[in-house]
This record gives sequence, structure tokens and C-alpha cells, in this order.
Amino acid sequence: MEVYEILKIVEGDLNTQLARIMILIDDLCGVQHNKKIDGVNKLAKLDFLLKSPSYLKIGLTKLKTNITINIESFELDSIESKTNLYRYIPWDENYRKLLNIIIARSLVNISFEKDDYFIQISQKGIEITENLKQDRYFKEFVNRSKIISTHFGSYSEGYLNNFFEKHFPEIGSFKISYNEDLF
Repeated sequence: MEVYEILKIVEGDLNTQLARIMILIDDLCGVQHNKKIDGVNKLAKLDFLLKSPSYLKIGLTKLKTNITINIESFELDSIESKTNLYRYIPWDENYRKLLNIIIARSLVNISFEKDDYFIQISQKGIEITENLKQDRYFKEFVNRSKIISTHFGSYSEGYLNNFFEKHFPEIGSFKISYNEDLF
């Protein structure tokens, strides 16, 4: 495994985190880039699925899709994968920082409608994301992002809240799934 791939999993690299979120935003905004993402929490939930392939796999099964995703053993066995659920918003203080960086770099446009934030990719964001999608290091993010956009992207934040509570109860309660020990 290359060092860059390790950084992608560990998420120690700010640029990797920003790239992951931008790839997801690009897919959620559609081919014509005219869709808006309804709320930060919806984006956070979908990003959680992107950075946590084992949960994405479970979610796809619960939706009764026939989609299979490739999960490498290092993605399942690392301490980072076991602790991802503790870095899920609202507990991940870095998430808002990442969104603020994306906004400050003019990669997305934010609008306020009906007491909620809407996120839409900007032209600059489209151009940068197109380059990211060509980079082989982001191949799995690109593949999984398309799957997430297709199977989860049209659901409301409320539906996703209920889905997460029903199928991933350990996220909200700080329980460790399957009675695993973290260390």
C-alpha cells in the first residue's frame, strides 16, 4: 500500500478530506450541477457513508440494493475505521472547519431557504473536482460517491436521520458495533 492511500484512510491529510467532500458534493449536485444539497447534516451523513465503507455496505443492504462495493482489508481492520463512528457529526469538530474552508475557497455556493442551508457546487468547484476525479488516488471515493448519490442522495435529511437511527444505532449511542473492542 502506498503512503498516500494510508493517508486517505487515516484522514490525517486536510487536502484528502477536502477532496473527498468535494467529490461527494459534485455528485450530489448532479451531472448538470444544478441540484442543491439540502442541509449540512444531510451532507455530513452522506460523507460519513463515503468515509466509512463498511457502513455504506450495510446501508446498501438495508435499502435492498444489489450493489456491491469493494472494501479493502485495511479499510476494515484499521483503528481509524473502528473509530469513524465517533468522528461522525455532530461530534466531529473538524467537519464545520472543512466546510468553511470549502466555502472560503469559493468551491461551493451557500444559500439560505426556509430556515436551512443549501449547498451547491460553484464553477470553480466543478473545475477542481473534475481534476480530482481523474486522480487514481481518489478512485474509490469517486466510485462510492456515485453509489451514495444514486441510492441515498434523493432522501431528505429526516429520512436519513431515521435510517441512521434504525440501522446504525451505535452511532448515536456511542456503542461499539458488534461488541468490538476499540483497542
